[in-house]
Amino acid sequence: MATINRINGLVSGFDTESLVKDLMKLEKTKTNKVLRDKQTVTWQKDAYKEMMSLFRGFQSDFLDVLKPGTNMRSKSAFAAFSATAKLDGADTTKVSVSTSSSSVSGTITIGSITLATKDTYTSSGEVKSLEGTAVDIAALNTEIAAGNNTIRVTVDGVTKSIDLAASYAAFRDADPGTTDLVTDLQSKLDAVFGSGKVSVGGTDGVNKLSLDSVGSVVTISTGDANVLGLMGFTSGDSNVLGTSQSLASAFQLAADTTIQINGKSIELKTTDSVQGMMQKINGSGAGVSLSYSTLKNGFTLTSGSEGFANNMTFDAAAQTFLENSLLLTGAGHTAGQDAQFTVNGVATTRSSNSVTVDGTTIQLKGETTTASDIVIQINPNTAPVKDNIVKFVNKYNELIEKVYGKLNEVRYRDYTPLVDEEKAEMSEDNIKLWEDKAKSGLIKGDSILSTMMTNLRNAFNETVSGAGITLSEMGITTSSNYKDNGKLIIDEGKLDAALSSKSAEIAEFFTKESDHAYGETGTSGTRYSENGLAARINDILNDNIRITRDSNGMKGLLVEKAGYEKASSDTTSDLAKKITALEDRYSILLEKMNDMEDRYYAKFTAMESALSKMNAQSSNLASMMGSSS
Repeated sequence: MATINRINGLVSGFDTESLVKDLMKLEKTKTNKVLRDKQTVTWQKDAYKEMMSLFRGFQSDFLDVLKPGTNMRSKSAFAAFSATAKLDGADTTKVSVSTSSSSVSGTITIGSITLATKDTYTSSGEVKSLEGTAVDIAALNTEIAAGNNTIRVTVDGVTKSIDLAASYAAFRDADPGTTDLVTDLQSKLDAVFGSGKVSVGGTDGVNKLSLDSVGSVVTISTGDANVLGLMGFTSGDSNVLGTSQSLASAFQLAADTTIQINGKSIELKTTDSVQGMMQKINGSGAGVSLSYSTLKNGFTLTSGSEGFANNMTFDAAAQTFLENSLLLTGAGHTAGQDAQFTVNGVATTRSSNSVTVDGTTIQLKGETTTASDIVIQINPNTAPVKDNIVKFVNKYNELIEKVYGKLNEVRYRDYTPLVDEEKAEMSEDNIKLWEDKAKSGLIKGDSILSTMMTNLRNAFNETVSGAGITLSEMGITTSSNYKDNGKLIIDEGKLDAALSSKSAEIAEFFTKESDHAYGETGTSGTRYSENGLAARINDILNDNIRITRDSNGMKGLLVEKAGYEKASSDTTSDLAKKITALEDRYSILLEKMNDMEDRYYAKFTAMESALSKMNAQSSNLASMMGSSS
């Protein structure tokens, strides 16, 4: 836009601003129409997103796999039974019972339980001891005489300083009249940690000290210089294994090796840490678990599942490593066994501690020691299922009311969106009243929503093949009043009766699902006919509000139309493109209008300049005529 020197009627006396404004009214009408159209499309977009939000809320409440208690596609929402388990008339924890929609009312007895166990190896002894190298008694006595006589011992995090005696007659000597190292050290540890907490041992001949404690972690560290080394220890030595130690250090593994457990190869390197070794074995896919306990100072290797068939197998390299390094020998082996019990008096064997009887799953928790059977009573419990169905129907009816409210909303075509100049002359209340009418009916009769609602209505009215029950047989029918737009009516007495006698059929009616996946090319018709009600409804919703793209690169129909309500920006939907086009159109018209306004001002300015010159000339002429007279 050019810069124009605007002269406002200084000479002519014209109201130039008003004249230009009047001349621009037609152009202003054009730009305002574009602004009104843009606002209309924006409101229309918001109306579609409001509808999508309703559909997503319904989908979240009743079709979400993360909410099994209310997910009408899941049999968990139709588990219409409760169960009690009693032994000798009292509640028992020796079994846990889970009912399903396929459970059958009645009694199940479980007796003579021997639990299935996992194949387990435990270290036959402590895999690490705190034993030093040979003690040099003479050199130790010399160091003590020089005043260096303190070491530090830590037991379960508590550290005490131990002052050694002035001199030792021997490493260990039966003569009570002399002081030996083993006896003196034991006495002083007993004094600071309590008798029996730490046991001092010694190998005579080679004169090696050892410290041991059952169930406690003992660590020895430097006090005065050289003393600990002369006793045969290195600062930090402990009676338990450090899992950060390398296999070479912890088990003296001389070379890398590959072992096989349950047929899975596991490569162990000398540089692997103990923790790394356990992670390799546990993550190998062999279906085993290896752990280390500082309390027991040993390892435990367990099969992943119970039962004889899941007992572990090892190749020769694995057997050698496990026995020699981890002390996992036959002495610490308990083979896995199958569960043995009776069900309704029939002797039964299982590889796991679980058995399913007539749709009810029984988890064995403890062994029975009496001749009495555990009595499991399965009772109908239709209240939660009925509650889900009633809420589902009521929510669907609310959906119908709100969607058809928009589809049948009155369109006030005389009420167009207000522009800023119009709003400036109105109160806030009047603006709201006006805009409420301007927003009304913007998606009236929309074909996408109308088709979607028809499809949902058909889904409720059509039978589900093989379910063995229809919606009307459950007491759920469609209103005969056309003004209800297909709302459902529930006969609760009939629903109660159906839940009591045909709970499995009702679950099948809602939860049946086709083997064909949603979106699988060319199978939509087959999938629909094979699906139960909940899956059909979920597919219809996804066809319209899906935010992921199908094989053709398309999202749901409503999303393609108006975008996703939670997206921070939307430029690809049909209405978003329309808004962008209107914005571009507005920019073009605004630029043209500004150029035209500048041209009008330029002409008025030229006129004022011409009048100014003419007036000046007239003044000069009059002045000349006056002087001549």
